[in-house]
Amino acid sequence: MGKRKRSTSSKSLERKNSVDDNGAEKAIDPIASAVQRPLPLVAQVEQSLRSAIHDNVFPGGRLPTLIDLADQLRVSRETVRLALNSLENEGLISKRRRRGTFISTPAIPLVVKAPKRRVLGYLVEQGFLDECDFSDMNSEVVSQSQSSLILSGAIKEAGNQGYQILTASAKAQELCKAFDELNELEHLSGMILACVEGGKLHKRIVGRGIPSVIVDHDVNVPKIGSVRPDSNQNARLAIQYLAKLGHRKIACAQWQQSDLNPWFLRGYRQGLRENNLKRCRAWEIFVKLNEKGANEALTRLMDLSPRPTAVLCFHNTFASQMIALAWCKGFRIPEDLSIMGGGGEEVRDLTCAQISWQDLGSVAVKSLLRAIDGGKNYKAEHIVLPYKLRPGKTTASIKDG
Repeated sequence: MGKRKRSTSSKSLERKNSVDDNGAEKAIDPIASAVQRPLPLVAQVEQSLRSAIHDNVFPGGRLPTLIDLADQLRVSRETVRLALNSLENEGLISKRRRRGTFISTPAIPLVVKAPKRRVLGYLVEQGFLDECDFSDMNSEVVSQSQSSLILSGAIKEAGNQGYQILTASAKAQELCKAFDELNELEHLSGMILACVEGGKLHKRIVGRGIPSVIVDHDVNVPKIGSVRPDSNQNARLAIQYLAKLGHRKIACAQWQQSDLNPWFLRGYRQGLRENNLKRCRAWEIFVKLNEKGANEALTRLMDLSPRPTAVLCFHNTFASQMIALAWCKGFRIPEDLSIMGGGGEEVRDLTCAQISWQDLGSVAVKSLLRAIDGGKNYKAEHIVLPYKLRPGKTTASIKDG
């Protein structure tokens, strides 16, 4: 029988530093190995085979026979067998009976980058829509539940559109810092702002070209949109309802920071005109929206002559505080005084105008996404959402106003 010829179906493989010039395997110098220990012989063969597979050395993805590999690498067949077993265990190669050994994975694996996260920032000013401690008579009525509903509506809509929301809260003087920290954590596609302060913040956001929408408030800043309840329509709707009940003398218990929501007071006055009702400045009472303010408003109302038969309150929780205080003072609600809320928390049996706060958050996200899609030429939207009347047990009709 003739001698088996060396296969020429693949490029020659070399194993460096494994044999001497005479073809004999080298012994490892224990002194040298203490300085830098070389790879074991089997590991060196594995490394050579991996490199060859990665470089597409083997035509058709088929490896030479074990004998041919041993000849080319100038190592024993057992060394090659152990190296091939290791590569097979890794899933890099597969052995097929009577056919040979084949590469079982692509020589150069595809690298798929993870999709870029689409993130919206949501910045809340502490004290604007923050939690209130009603045990403190001096604390302002600001609604945590209202804030949570707006945020939950925004999160739900953002998720439906393939976005995530990253939230932060800060005091008015720290809003810029909070925005910078948000923007450093993630590349923000847009911003939702639940804040009434923020001249510097607005300039910074606009300067960086980040589309933004203010929620539950409005601001006259180019490139910044807004979504808020229609407080003007709210007050007009309430006056119309009270007028139909026969009330002719209707007071308004208004937030003392009326500049932050001028639309409610305008709606109250406009509603009086539309229903041919008398306006009296003494009936416009400006107080803090807390229990102390409710007590002050009720005392001033009861001291008026003639006394109003109904009062429209800026906020539902404030209205509920006035009702509780009125009962303590011996006044019957609604027999002696009809009290109506202007929206906010859900207060059982309270007559009020109400809005879906979750819808407010959802609409804010939709508006923001339109701004993102519109690019630099997009004009900011200013959206107002209408209230709906909810009759309750805190108002009653009268025959003579």
